[in-house]
Amino acid sequence: MDLSTLMPQQRDIVTTLDRPLFVSAGAGSGKTFTLTRRILWALSPESGPFIQSLDQVLAITFTNKAANEMKERIGQIVDARGMWVCTIHSM
Repeated sequence: MDLSTLMPQQRDIVTTLDRPLFVSAGAGSGKTFTLTRRILWALSPESGPFIQSLDQVLAITFTNKAANEMKERIGQIVDARGMWVCTIHSM
């Protein structure tokens, strides 16, 4: 997986898999993109793979829009069934 297009802070978020992370940034800053890449990185051979399948993922976002975008973006690359993506309110 090519990480060369990520900013250093995004790369740190994507590649830090040994603990949960809280990602906070302004609107339009790339949070959903970065979290999507983190999930895909965890599935990639370069990460180990850190996770074996998406049913091991729990992603909590603030808005329904972000949750739906995350599911859609990941679903364009891998089968996203089984992945747990929700809003903080629905959790």
